[in-house]
Formats: sequence, structure tokens, C-alpha cells
Amino acid sequence: CRDTNLSRLTRPPSDSRSAIPRLRPRFADYLQSHKQGIHKEGVSLGLHMANKKRQIVSADIRATRAGDLFHYRWAATRVLNLLNPKLGLTSVYVEGGSTPSKFDYIVDVCEAYVDKDVYYQLKYSTKHSSDAFTLSFLGETLEKFGKHYKSLRGRKDHVEYVFLTNRPASEDVKNCLEMAATDSSALDRINRYLGFDRVQARSFCQRFRIIDCAEDSRCQMQCVECRLSALLCSQCESSDARALVQFVAERAAERGNEITQATLLSLLGCSCEEDLFPARSDLSVPGRLIYTEQCANAIRGIVNSE
Repeated sequence: CRDTNLSRLTRPPSDSRSAIPRLRPRFADYLQSHKQGIHKEGVSLGLHMANKKRQIVSADIRATRAGDLFHYRWAATRVLNLLNPKLGLTSVYVEGGSTPSKFDYIVDVCEAYVDKDVYYQLKYSTKHSSDAFTLSFLGETLEKFGKHYKSLRGRKDHVEYVFLTNRPASEDVKNCLEMAATDSSALDRINRYLGFDRVQARSFCQRFRIIDCAEDSRCQMQCVECRLSALLCSQCESSDARALVQFVAERAAERGNEITQATLLSLLGCSCEEDLFPARSDLSVPGRLIYTEQCANAIRGIVNSE
């Protein structure tokens, strides 16, 4: 007859009890090494993600700086237009408009002419310079310009808005802007971002235009150098062009962001426009004028000459 005593069946052997303490340290070592492996993998993964994030942040910083350079260099080329008497340009504002407004942050550059103000917003891309932008990409600018346009109470007939970028515009964007004056569906697509009634939206579209495929930042710097050389009637040094761009950048960071002809002449070391000439004019106005038939033609030829 077999022994059916339950106490003998349930009680473990004496040697198995002594084995348990010996197994526990081994399991603890295994668990510790496993945790260390997980920690090492986690640290490695964390470092990888941190490096990846650092690379992304660095790329974003480089893109932002490239955009700022393009902004200031392009603005410097517009500032030189202050010395062209035919344009009627009186002032250039960097980072703001000609009149203080809570929507000044929208405006990158403002050109104040005798009869109108032109507001610019600039977008520069280093990654997608060859990719055509869509209407949804333009929507943010339209929305911001729309807010600015609403804030102009009695001066809406004397303003223009320009979106300038080095990217090409898609054919859909060009067609939509061209047809907005006559086609209601095209106008509605644009007005989705403006939030105007149709009369206001059509009025805004008549004052809005895009300049795409603008030359890159390096070409803008070359343009500054070439135009300075033409104005100074001498070979322009790179340091002169950089000084002008730096001057524009400093004005963007100041409250007095207006640049006038007098400001520009002072920067170039001139007291008046005649200082830019190779030699001062020695012509004197005669006391008694005798008009002939050829006088009118001669005057027109001089005034209209380049």
C-alpha cells in the first residue's frame, strides 16, 4: 500500500529549499544586467533622438538666418531707389509701415511714395526654392494682409500689397488672382482667407500682386554692390555693401525704422545729391532767358534722358 500522506507530498525536498537562495542572486544579477542593457539602449536612443532634434533645430536656425539675410539684402536694393528722383520714393520702412499700427508685424518692408504706400511680405526658402507654392501656402499672407487692409480706414485707395518669394507660383495661383476681378468662384477662393464681403475682396485683389522666382540672397548682395558702384561712380568695395545691409538690419531692430534720402546720403558720406556726381555742377542760371523754338524739345530731351 502506497503512502498517501499529504504532508510528504506537499513538503519540498530538503535540498530544493537550499537551492532557492542560490538561484535568487543569479536571477538578481540577470535582472540587473537586463536593466543596464535597457538603460544603455535607452541612453543610446535618447542621444540619437537628441542629435536628430539638434540637427533639425540647426537646420531651422540656418533657414531663418538665410531668410533674414535675403530680407535685409533685398531691402537694401530698395533703399537705393531713394536716390532716383523719377520714382517719387520718399521713405523706406523696415519691419513696419509708414503709420503705426498693431498690424505692423505683418509688414516686412514698406515703400512710401508721394501718392501711395506699398507693403511687402517676403518669404525665402532654402529647401523648396524650386517647388511651386499653392493658394493654401499663400493663404496665411492673404489673411494677414487682409487684417492690415481692414485697419486702414481712409487710405485704402492709396495702398498696394506685394508678396515676394524666391519660389515659383503655381499656375492655379496665377489664374486665380488674374480671374478674381471677373470670376466669382476665383474670388471666393481668395476671400476664404480674407473674410471680406465681395466688394471689399475685389477691391483688395486689385491692389494685391505677387513677385515669384526672386533671385537668391547671394544675387541680392551682388545687386547691392553693382548699384552702389553705379551711384558712387567707382568700384564698390564689398565692405561698403555689407555696411549698407548692416545699416538696414539695425534699422529693423530699432523703433525709428524709417530710412530717408538724407539718412542714406549721410551713410554714404555725402551731404547732398551733388556729392555723388564725379564733379560738381558749374552751370549758372542766366539772368535773362531767350526762348527759341528748339527750347521745348531740348528741355524734354534732357528731362526724359536716362
